[in-house]
Amino acid sequence: MPLHAIQSLDGEAAFSQADLMALLESLPVPVSWASLHEGRILFMNRAFRETFGYSPGHFAHVQDWIAGTYVNPQQRETACALWRSLWDPLYPPRYHETLNLELDVLCADGRVLTVLQQGIILPQLNLALAAFTDISPAKQAEQAALRFAQEDFLTRLANRRGLRAHWAERMAAAPRQPVAVAVLDLDNFKPINDAAGHSAGDEALRRVAELLRASLRPGDFAARIGGDEFVLLLPAPCTPAQIDLLCHRLRLRIAHPLHLGNACHILDASIGISLYPQDAADLDRLLQLADVALYRCKREGKGGHAWHARPEAAPG
Repeated sequence: MPLHAIQSLDGEAAFSQADLMALLESLPVPVSWASLHEGRILFMNRAFRETFGYSPGHFAHVQDWIAGTYVNPQQRETACALWRSLWDPLYPPRYHETLNLELDVLCADGRVLTVLQQGIILPQLNLALAAFTDISPAKQAEQAALRFAQEDFLTRLANRRGLRAHWAERMAAAPRQPVAVAVLDLDNFKPINDAAGHSAGDEALRRVAELLRASLRPGDFAARIGGDEFVLLLPAPCTPAQIDLLCHRLRLRIAHPLHLGNACHILDASIGISLYPQDAADLDRLLQLADVALYRCKREGKGGHAWHARPEAAPG
């Protein structure tokens, strides 16, 4: 039964809380209700208990439920604000529906379900009702599609679209934090494809990707943007000397003999580096400047790394 159908029940003297409890207990949708003024949780229907795994009485008040199960801090804050708003004098003292909320809810067994919460207020019965729809499968499918769109299928690193999405998130979260943008191009990669075939080349790229994952700090980011070209985002705190050392170590690890089939191959890498916001504020421009530095490095002899403009002091 849709929540708005309960509107006709509010204000009918013959319809008691006991009647409402009997009706909602049989619904296949998780439903709970709480007293409006005290916020005491008075009822959890069978579908609620089976979906989330909590028994009646586990949470005494709405605030306990919010604090104990809403794992996302922003969602907790929004839900608390919505609950407090029910006493706003601007709200009419009659039936009305609350805003729908998408919530990540911690179940008793440790699972986290993504649910859509719909609420209604029944002032005549002094009740606030909440119904929850499990949208986890839809969210998982959405996230899988997003990963597919932003992930390089061969190396499982981010692709160019994923790089742009990560950059946008980083700029929104920390727009003042310096970030080194390093473009890494493999040297001696083409002979692997030519001599051993593309499957061997693919395996070489996968191994380089694993090497990059193992070499970066938490908070660093790696992407493959095409062919044998990779991009690293290295946010502060990270000094120029530390970035120089990282590039040197990456080259040493990439140059480790690579055994593919019956052959042994030796790769190297050329790396160009630009710095946000010193060199540019736009990702495309930073990549372009790093590319210029990379090819300057190649012209001077394959292998090595070069800055677009080496900073005098540590970023940040």
